[in-house]
Amino acid sequence: MSNLTFEEQLREAMVDLREQLEADMGYADGKSVFDSEFLLQNFAPLYIRYLIVFKKLEDCYDQVLHPQKRADVRVVLDATIGRMLELKHQLLKHCGDYINYDDVLVDLKLVPEVLEIPIPRYFTEERKRELEDRQKLFNTWGQTDPSPAENKPAEDLSKEDWAPPMDITQAITLLQCNERGRQGRLRAKFMKEIRQQEERERKVLAEGQVECDLHQSATKIQKHFKGFLARKKCKELRLQELEFLGIEFPSGDRLAKETDKLDKVLHRRKLAQQQNQQQLEADRMSTRQEIKDQEGGKLMEDLHDELLEKIIKLKTSADEAYKDKWMEFPSVEDGGSGNPEWMTFGTEPTPEQAAAASAEAAAAGKGKKDSKGKKDAKKGDGKKGKKGEDDADANIEVIPVSKFWSRLHEGTDRYVTVWQDRFKPTDFLQKYDRDLLRAEIMEGPGGLEAELRGHVDALIRVEIHNLQIGLMQGGGKKQKKGKGGGKKGKDKSKKGGAKGDAAGDKVKAQDVYNLCRELYWIKFLPQVPPAKVSDYIGAHNLMAKAEEDAARLGGAGGGQTDEISKKWQELLDRWEADPDQAKVIEKNICMKKEEFQALFEEWKKGNPSTNAGVLFEPSMAQVRQAVTEYCILPLGSQTIRDLVDVPGDDKKADTGKGKKGGGGASQAMTALFYGASLSGKTMMSHAIANETGSLFFDLTPTGPAFADGKYSAPNPIRILLAMVFKVARAWAPAVIYIDNVDCVFTKRKGKNKNPELDKIVKPLKKELLANVKTLEPTDRVLVVGNCKISEDVLKAQDEIMGFFKTCLYFPHPDYASRMLLWTSLVAKAAGAKHGQLLLDTDYEVLAYMTAKCTSGVIANVVSETLTKRRVRRLAHRLLKAEEFLNSLVKYKPVFREEWLMMREFSLKVPFGHPGRRKTAEDLKASDAEDGKGKKKGKKKGKR
Repeated sequence: MSNLTFEEQLREAMVDLREQLEADMGYADGKSVFDSEFLLQNFAPLYIRYLIVFKKLEDCYDQVLHPQKRADVRVVLDATIGRMLELKHQLLKHCGDYINYDDVLVDLKLVPEVLEIPIPRYFTEERKRELEDRQKLFNTWGQTDPSPAENKPAEDLSKEDWAPPMDITQAITLLQCNERGRQGRLRAKFMKEIRQQEERERKVLAEGQVECDLHQSATKIQKHFKGFLARKKCKELRLQELEFLGIEFPSGDRLAKETDKLDKVLHRRKLAQQQNQQQLEADRMSTRQEIKDQEGGKLMEDLHDELLEKIIKLKTSADEAYKDKWMEFPSVEDGGSGNPEWMTFGTEPTPEQAAAASAEAAAAGKGKKDSKGKKDAKKGDGKKGKKGEDDADANIEVIPVSKFWSRLHEGTDRYVTVWQDRFKPTDFLQKYDRDLLRAEIMEGPGGLEAELRGHVDALIRVEIHNLQIGLMQGGGKKQKKGKGGGKKGKDKSKKGGAKGDAAGDKVKAQDVYNLCRELYWIKFLPQVPPAKVSDYIGAHNLMAKAEEDAARLGGAGGGQTDEISKKWQELLDRWEADPDQAKVIEKNICMKKEEFQALFEEWKKGNPSTNAGVLFEPSMAQVRQAVTEYCILPLGSQTIRDLVDVPGDDKKADTGKGKKGGGGASQAMTALFYGASLSGKTMMSHAIANETGSLFFDLTPTGPAFADGKYSAPNPIRILLAMVFKVARAWAPAVIYIDNVDCVFTKRKGKNKNPELDKIVKPLKKELLANVKTLEPTDRVLVVGNCKISEDVLKAQDEIMGFFKTCLYFPHPDYASRMLLWTSLVAKAAGAKHGQLLLDTDYEVLAYMTAKCTSGVIANVVSETLTKRRVRRLAHRLLKAEEFLNSLVKYKPVFREEWLMMREFSLKVPFGHPGRRKTAEDLKASDAEDGKGKKKGKKKGKR
């Protein structure tokens, strides 16, 4: 990979982004309206194209060497991610969370792997030093035990199982035995070599051969060695040609070598990138100081003279309206001398400014006239027509203007004007540009000109103050207050909220470092396993769109399903009508009438095309995509967190039942992961922390941190939660993890009642809700809860939905995902050098046998079977599929009762809430609304 490669990729990404931006802005014309069909046809392709541009820009930002170009690419990259998430949020509100893009991919001629969302590498790479220092800090704290009484005695730490002592005679005998054995082995080896040499000489004399001289021996050795090298080279060339043609796949060793070579190239480019960035930062400071020393005095003098001339001109102005304006010099908050309003006092507008002002006035007058005409037209109509038009306008939601369009426009324009013609293919080092550095230092809000202007403004304010004092002493006019001298601001420290108690004040007074160390010692800040989002292995459901269309077209019965239902119902009718025929039917099918009727009812309940279908279940690839969009991207970047609205804040995501919610944490990021045991919920929570470099707090009520009973009273838990949230805000980003979160929101009665757990859960819930409300919209703190679905969870669903904005279901894998899991996990456990260990038919059998099993079950079975010893023995004993059965029988699949409860929970999630997918009932409702809205939509056409 070279600089030219990434420059071409960046240019291609900018061209694609410009085209997408023009198409995107074309929908915000005031005529295009929101509609599920419209969004799927227009915004879904737009979302995928933005995703493709995002991948290209992320690669370029990671590998481009030029530091100033990387800064501009970063702005465009964040804006692209923000606009992509905006489109996803709009699709979520109207089309459901898990959207099937099969038709869109076919139209765009793309593969499903395009939908994989990459996690920007700068989330952790730009904080590499910080993360390394944090890890060293944790290691240091781990070596320091805060409770000396619990330390083990020194003799116990150094105690080992030694062999029984022996006397001197036994030791000498043991040494003699070993030494004599060593000498005997050497003597036997020496005698073997002598016998082999005598045997070779005897054969040469018997065949009458003459011993070759040194030259002939070297010639023979060279011949055989050169032949070996030639055959090896020919074999490698043949293999390379077959790999190039796609006939054969590269071997494990060859693939590993190529991967290592690529990693070395990328590592070398990252080092050069860091060096260029460090050099830019160092030269920026020195260049700024140099310009300030050499040119700062002249710039301040010119600016000072300009402002004095402006003040004199205003003071001597003949216009009474501007005569006293020189005393109203803008304050620092108003921009000082950079305030355009004050600088234009007493000056005639330019032709461009006059034309712009006239255009604004004309537009305002036209708007008033149009609004007046609309009011007159409404007055002429009847009350009924007026009410109908108001309802129609209220139901129409026009596509809004995106806050990222201006950023994308500025970024693409800057690339065209600055970087498009500045690239030099022969510049391999790609150092910074001095002209751009000077312009960056001088201009901008934090530039040198702004700094010098601030000093000059301070001098001007002093001079104006002295002039005002002189006028007052000389009998002039009274002093007027400048714009900066407003009313004193109110003390915002007492704004809102409850009065802080002693525990909260105690936590606020402590240092964050000490609080973090204490949380680490009491096990509420554990070490996170090295999990990644890519470890959640699963395939795309390529038949999802077909299933959704079948539900739309088939209704409650649907085609073949209707025929089966009719035949079974006719059989039941004949069974009831004729007793003689009932005996024949019972004899033929070997089943009683009650059993057959129960089987028929069970079949109707589990039929996918009925209203109680399985359309809500996402694929595992869609779960990865949702976790990345809703949790990782907003948590990893402060820019994305500030500008992108968090899904779930709108009114459509409300429960709508009038029941008390879980706290209404409208500004915080909260996510609920629910599913069967070992479905990947905890691993994905760890992956969020690893991918974003976040602190990981574990507040699991049944975890080891609460086991000692120290935090089982309200006051200690209040202090604990205050500590956790203070450290999380100070050392953001942070993930607050709560496993078995159903214990917090559900009430246990009867056999499930646990008094010890209730002592922890009740105050924990109260303080959790109170502290989450204190989070600001810019705080990068994510609260993640994991749970399994039970009857108690279904009863408390309204309260859970009121607290968690995002609810993501972790399903058990389908057949394609199970095949991918088995092949990848077995290959990873065995290593690349062993190649394919099982046949394809073996993997198919294992995938079929593990139906209804979760991904964690398959991972545990593979790890328990392919131990380190078994992997070492693979060269001597081949792996068989039967070896996995001993571990597989220990685990239970997802039973139907558990699956039905999870389906019921998912179907009760409010539509428009992250985690809710369109079902057959939603499809019917949307079709009915479309039919009703055809007449209303005639006045505003759709694009």
